[in-house]
This record gives sequence, C-alpha cells and structure tokens, in this order.
Amino acid sequence: MGDIQLWTVAFLLVASQGIFLGYLMVIGKNLPQPRSVFLGLFIFASALILLFWTGFWNDLHRLYPVFELLFNPLPFVLGPLLLFYIDSFRSPLPRRQWVHLFPFLLCSTDSWISHCFSDYLAFFHLDTDHKTLLIYGLQSVSFLFYSYLSFAKWKRIPFQSKDRWNKRLSKFLLQFFTAFSLLALANFTLNRLLHIPIFLDVTLGLAICVLVYLTGYASFNVPRQMIAVQSPSRKYGNSSLKKAQVPALLQKILEHLEVQKSYLMPNYRLEDLSNETEIPVHHISELLNQYRRQGFSELINSYRVEEAKKLLTSEHYQHLKASAICYEAGFNSKTTYYHWFNKIVQCSPAQYRKRMKEV
Repeated sequence: MGDIQLWTVAFLLVASQGIFLGYLMVIGKNLPQPRSVFLGLFIFASALILLFWTGFWNDLHRLYPVFELLFNPLPFVLGPLLLFYIDSFRSPLPRRQWVHLFPFLLCSTDSWISHCFSDYLAFFHLDTDHKTLLIYGLQSVSFLFYSYLSFAKWKRIPFQSKDRWNKRLSKFLLQFFTAFSLLALANFTLNRLLHIPIFLDVTLGLAICVLVYLTGYASFNVPRQMIAVQSPSRKYGNSSLKKAQVPALLQKILEHLEVQKSYLMPNYRLEDLSNETEIPVHHISELLNQYRRQGFSELINSYRVEEAKKLLTSEHYQHLKASAICYEAGFNSKTTYYHWFNKIVQCSPAQYRKRMKEV
C-alpha cells in the first residue's frame, strides 16, 4: 500500500469539501426549506463518514479510543436523512418522523457508555468483536431498509412537469444509495462473516466522493431549480383555510368533478368549479397546490385523459379516430389532447387503443 498517503489526502480533501458544502446547503437562504436542510445534512453526514473511515484506515481508532464515539453511530443517521429529504417533497411533513433516529441515538448512547464505563457496562456483555460485528450488520440492514422505504415513498410523490430536475436528482440519490447499500452489505458479508479478503472499503469511499460532487454541487449550483418547486406553504402562509377543513373540502371538490363530470366542458375554469362547489377560488388553488401537489389544469386534464382512455376502448366509439376522441373527452384542441395523453399515459392515443385491443 505504498500510495496510501495519496488516497488519504484525496479522501480528506473530498470529505472536507463535502462538510463545507453540506453546511452551506443547510444555512443557504436562497434554497428551499426544509428540503435543502435535509439534503445538506445528508451530504454533511456522508462526508463525515468518509472522514472517519479515512481515520480508521490510518488506525486512528487505536491511538484515540474516543474516535469510535461517532464512528459507529454515524452511519445510522444516513438512511433517516435520505427519508426526510424524500418526505420533504410532501406537505405537510409526516409526524413522528424523528423516531427514525432512534438507532443512531441508541448506538451513540452505547458508544459513550462503553467508552466511559467499558469494564462495567459493555453492550449486553458482548465482547468487542461480537459487538462490532452486530453494529456493522445492523448498519447494512439499516441502509437496505431505508433504500426500500425511501423508494416506496418516492414513487408515490406526484411530481409535476416543473419538478423534473428534482425528480431526476432524487431518483439519482435513491439509486446511488441503493447501490451503496448493496456494496456495504457485500463488504460486511465477505469480510466480516465469510472472512474472504476482498476489501471494498475504498470503493465505498469512492462512492461517497461521487455523491458529494454530483449531488452536492448540482444542488448548490442550481438553486433556482429547487426554488421553482419549493413547498407552497409560504405562498399560502396567511391563508384562512384551516387544516381540519382540508379533507372534507378536497373530497367535496373531487366528488363533484367525478359525479358531475364538469371537466368535459372544453372551457372549464377554476372560477366555474368555485361557483359550483361554493368554495372560494383561492381556497381551491391552495387545496390543490399545497395538499395534492397538483394545479387546477393538471387535475382537470388528468380527468379528461381518463375519460379519453375509456372512450378509446368503448365499442360505441370505435368508429371515431383516436384523434377525434379529444373533443368527446373535454379537450378543446388536439395539441392539448396529445400533450396531456402522452405525458400521463406515456404513449399516443392511437398506440393506447391498439395496445388495449391486443390485450
């Protein structure tokens, strides 16, 4: 390992840059809150882990026993921070999410107790090797669990067209973390359980380097993209709408549209929906944008697309061309019809009809 010093310097540089970058994202006033905070903390924690790994590879834990006070607990915070970042796309944030930090707090408590009272209060009376094996195993399980949970929540987020940049960033982050989790599991299985001398530690370190540079700098250098889709809670900060009213009003709006099918009128407007439901225009706008993450136009056209899908497969409308269905579904132009149909269904109306016939 003659070039170990070169690796050490390289990783220390990346770690220090990641820590600084994460700090800037957390305190940045021009970035949306709390999304930038959670992403910044994720970058910060990743860089800090790389810093501790670099010290571990250079045997600092042998020279300074206090080194392990954060070395073991820190990886337990990575998964929860990723989950908090994904949850920040939803408004309001889920309650009791801080319970996900319990493993980190538990491991931190054990590290402090073991450090201060190592002769008396060891971790369930396990020896050091068994305790280390258990902690590394739990870290790998934590990575995989939060990869799955974050991906499951991400798939349920109704990203709009203006969210494209954030959707790509969050998807990359999830894919990276999943690959990182599998790599960590492979490293744990091969080295700790099977005792096969295939060391993936440096590869894990390089993965964190990729994370810091691609995710961190992309997020920090393109703040406008993040601001464009920040939570609308600020916009409606002075609203008179109470949260207790939200479920009933949303249900009233959606049931009205589904029963009355007002969206079939080509020039249907937000004001028309307000008059029909007796809900103020600004409240409807807040309900849709803040609590459904969906604008009025997107909501109405999504209903029209669903109607078009029914008509395209209906025997009574087989005599009409796929393009002519647009007017029956409430669209006022073929351009709008094709745009929304392709966006939602991911194919043209004609292709959809052909596909359904083959099925």
